[in-house]
Amino acid sequence: MDFEHLTRRAFLKMMGIGVATLAVPLRMCQSTGFSANFGNVHDRVWIGRDFWTIPMEDWRVKDGRVEGIGQRANTRLNVLTQVLGQGRGNVSVSVRMGALRPENKQGSAGLRIGIVDSNDPDPRAACYFGRGINAGVDVGQNHLFIDKSSTALPDNFDYSDFSLHFDAEPESSQYSLTLTATDAKNQTTTVHGSAKDLHGLIALVNNFTRPADGQEAPGFWFNDLTISGSKAETHPENAFGPILWSMYTLSRGVLKLTAQMPPLGPEDTQQVRLQIKKGNDWEQAAEQTIEPDSRTATFRLTGWDPTQEVPYRVLYTETGKNGQERDYSYLGTIRREPVEKALIFAGMT
Repeated sequence: MDFEHLTRRAFLKMMGIGVATLAVPLRMCQSTGFSANFGNVHDRVWIGRDFWTIPMEDWRVKDGRVEGIGQRANTRLNVLTQVLGQGRGNVSVSVRMGALRPENKQGSAGLRIGIVDSNDPDPRAACYFGRGINAGVDVGQNHLFIDKSSTALPDNFDYSDFSLHFDAEPESSQYSLTLTATDAKNQTTTVHGSAKDLHGLIALVNNFTRPADGQEAPGFWFNDLTISGSKAETHPENAFGPILWSMYTLSRGVLKLTAQMPPLGPEDTQQVRLQIKKGNDWEQAAEQTIEPDSRTATFRLTGWDPTQEVPYRVLYTETGKNGQERDYSYLGTIRREPVEKALIFAGMT
């Protein structure tokens, strides 16, 4: 399914990313710096809770780095938890990257900075419908660019392994922009640009445009992403996963609860736990293995007392390649059955 063809509001209501907006966030924290290295992440489609890819099937983690493998244009990996604020300030973004097939002299890739949706300040809208400033390399044209400004790269520029470094500094009533590319041979090229405003999300982009002459796009890999500066704000409430959401039914003393997980890899932890709160303590009620096709863990508890409201939490332990573990939880409440109220049905067609 191509989610970009769904109606805007219907899709955004489906998505479970946090409820903060780019214009008026619920919580705002000055960033002390953001970095992402994927060397400890198992091979999988889901990149991580700090990111959201569009479309998901065009991205993956493989061999300790992120790969954009799709052939369509404008595929992107949005950073959810680092947002450029609206106040004046500076920002620096760096990423190491390279063409997966550098012998194929097609394609373009790099960064999109300050992504906002003019119709909706919600970060989910920015992920899917937002616009920002493009900054990257065009392999076919052999140039480095920021928006409409470009400069030629060396004829022997090594597209298999290079880094991009983007800087934005306030200057009078606008921002002065600089993008520098440095390849494995230490060849450095710089291009300058400007912007009237700069706020919103940041994304990695694979194929800004569709390759010319119908040729196969090379695809790009990315790693060592860093974001810093006074404009960078940390928004942990925007994180999404690894427990995306849960839903339950309660009937005749039987509780059925399903936790929706992202497309994890075969080497990732496959077990999900359900705990019920009794008094001040959490007690484990069940453990289930993730069903690989639906990416769900379904729990069934019998003998449930429907007269009480009971807090629950779903737990997942993510284990990296080095064995380091990190626990995540998703909290909810099993509501009591409203037996004193009449049951009302409504239908819309």
